[in-house]
Amino acid sequence: MIGYVAVILSYLFGMLSFEFMLLFLALAIFYGIFLSTASIYLEEVTYRRYPRWSHLLRLLFYGVIENFGYRQINSFWRCQAFLKYLVGMRKWEYVEKGKNEINSFWRCQAFLKYLNGMRKWEYVEKGKKERQGHRQA
Repeated sequence: MIGYVAVILSYLFGMLSFEFMLLFLALAIFYGIFLSTASIYLEEVTYRRYPRWSHLLRLLFYGVIENFGYRQINSFWRCQAFLKYLVGMRKWEYVEKGKNEINSFWRCQAFLKYLNGMRKWEYVEKGKKERQGHRQA
């Protein structure tokens, strides 16, 4: 994460050329793809966990796309957690199970429907009725 930030800031301050910045970012992404692919290959040679080629190809596909955004945001979250640790925030957050999962799902669904033109409260009420119907069955 620090490498990405340092290279981009160096380019913005005129210390690096545009070509070097692109080369660094491309190399960082391709190196991540290489590591993911090599680890999948070594696991397959060692354990033979995937019975079908489609499973292996799907895993390779995910290993490639994880390098375009997910790996970077994961690095950001790790840096954020490390800084919080240094500052003294060393407690885990408390998350309630059960209630939160259902409510967040329905809130997300309601928001998407709201964006599509349906009023939020109508969809929430519809969801409540559907959930009550599932409980009775």
